[in-house]
Amino acid sequence: MGCILTILTAATALAAATYSASPKDSLTNETRTDAIRSILRCLNEEYIYPEVAEKMERSVLAKSAQGVYDRISEPHALADRLTLDLQDVSHDLHIRVHYSPEKLPKDPGTEFRLTPEMKAQMSRHMRRDNFGMGKAEVLKGNVGYLQFDYLAPLEVAADTYRAGMATIANSDALILDLRSCRGSMSPQTIPMLCSYFFAKPTHLNTIRWRKGNRTEEFWTKEKVEGQKYLDKPIYVLVSGSTFSGAEEMAYDLKNLKRAVIIGDTTGGGANPGGTRRANDHFGVFVPFGQVINPITKTNWEGVGVTPNVPVPAITALRTAHLTALKELSRTATEPEWRQALAAISQDVEQEPSPFRTVNFRLEGHPDAKEVTVAGTFNFWASRPTRLRRDGNAWIGTAQVAAGRTLYKFVVDGNWIPDPANPKKARPTPDSDSVVLIP
Repeated sequence: MGCILTILTAATALAAATYSASPKDSLTNETRTDAIRSILRCLNEEYIYPEVAEKMERSVLAKSAQGVYDRISEPHALADRLTLDLQDVSHDLHIRVHYSPEKLPKDPGTEFRLTPEMKAQMSRHMRRDNFGMGKAEVLKGNVGYLQFDYLAPLEVAADTYRAGMATIANSDALILDLRSCRGSMSPQTIPMLCSYFFAKPTHLNTIRWRKGNRTEEFWTKEKVEGQKYLDKPIYVLVSGSTFSGAEEMAYDLKNLKRAVIIGDTTGGGANPGGTRRANDHFGVFVPFGQVINPITKTNWEGVGVTPNVPVPAITALRTAHLTALKELSRTATEPEWRQALAAISQDVEQEPSPFRTVNFRLEGHPDAKEVTVAGTFNFWASRPTRLRRDGNAWIGTAQVAAGRTLYKFVVDGNWIPDPANPKKARPTPDSDSVVLIP
């Protein structure tokens, strides 16, 4: 077994691979009530903190009695509203309600399971984007670079990930880019990757499971296929979108003092779990485990992983590359290579900055409690880029890379395009706004 800090919801992953649009079935009072009560039942039965599950139930039932949900007839909208209300009480960003237009398959237990056909379809979908590994290359100065959008199950991704590790095996430092990584789909993937970084089996974390009140430890392995990556500096890039299993990898390496973390504070989702079938069409991701780090005796739930070097996430790669070059130059034993590294570092540092400071402005919304802006510049993480009230508008700035940037405003949790910007990514009313930065 390995470390499990995220099991991406099977229903969500499959939906991304299968559906481009879904029919809008209208909810009745009966189907709405059944969905709410079924979701609350799942949480009461399995959520890692029973007392918090009871608080969520009381809050949602009170809102239901007040008629808050009566005006919601579209099932996706109900799922989104319940997600927000449950997270508002629990402060657990893993809890998410999902709606499936097709009937969810039944199974002997409560857990949603993929059929062999679904697994094959997901494997084909993941293969198209290289099982989440976006890049594996060596940068100037012999600095390795691995970038992940998600961590796939080893059953399908092991060979790809080993090939990635082989690509950077002879580099002198490694940048591990998790800025857009939302988590891991397997309990084995993170220990497998971390096993390359430690000479001996190393305790990564412990999970307390609610069912049976049992604990499970997760360790790296002593042997790996290929060459280990030992006694070399590692830099992990993170953003506000780095979540769950990706956060765990950063948290483990940081507390084991095996890596320097660079970027923005991460999303703050630590509790592992899985998607549960609430009824025929609604499911809910239920965290049913509690992570306990062997060093800190706690985890990053609700607070995120704090970087060692806090910088805007979009600038983190440049910061890490320069940091690695300077460290390698400082520790190089060959005079010629030390001089070469110093020259490369100077060249990189003197390259024109690709980043620009951009002003964002949203008129109106005087009663909003919080307005943020999210986009490709902060890896679609709304939390780090907050706007402030200034007269009749919300304003703020952010570092944005030159070129085409997509963005939206987030008003009290609701994502909206910029009403003052006619440029859209697609010709639809709710499409992302576009700004072109010279």
